[in-house]
Amino acid sequence: MEDIVIHNAMGVCSAEEDTRILARVCAEEAPAGGRVLDVGTGTGYVAIYLAKRGLEVEATDVSERALQVAGANIQRNQVPVRLYRSDLFQAVRGEFDVIAFNPPMNPRETELTRWVTSFLRRHRRTADLLMRAFDRWLQGSRMGFLMGFMEQAQGHLRPGGCVVLEATRAELDALEKGLSSWQICRRVDIPSLPAEQIAVFRPSGERDV
Repeated sequence: MEDIVIHNAMGVCSAEEDTRILARVCAEEAPAGGRVLDVGTGTGYVAIYLAKRGLEVEATDVSERALQVAGANIQRNQVPVRLYRSDLFQAVRGEFDVIAFNPPMNPRETELTRWVTSFLRRHRRTADLLMRAFDRWLQGSRMGFLMGFMEQAQGHLRPGGCVVLEATRAELDALEKGLSSWQICRRVDIPSLPAEQIAVFRPSGERDV
């Protein structure tokens, strides 16, 4: 994890390979000194990674436990990140150059499901098998949630901005077909999770920059 020190905790999604790739893609897409929003920050890894690269970062989570863990990690790494509780964009104000989001497997998460998810992230082969087995079910259960997220995100993007989203390949295909106001400009594979990708979405009509 380079020079980043992250303490994980059960009940909070741990910083794994997909988290590191998500952070790297966000850094590559953000303009120098740009403003970034990390939605569902979990351990805070993405926010910390971006803040260390001179970006202005806000990080949110709906879980109080995640906010405690992220807050401790932010202090541990001594970076300026504005951290606060928000259910998606509920408490978010202003516009951003990049919005990062690794959505929960279950849009209606509880403390119990967060513990299950954090366990699966520590057992990657099991998680990947489950993602493959339940891919069709996950697509149906999360699509409305993901579509709603993308619709809200558009109101918080600066001109030329983008959303960096992790999802299954099937979900990304469905989003690309179902969202006429968005286009996927880039997809990045996650070696440890072959069923998922990191995608860069930009409003339709905007060229990739």
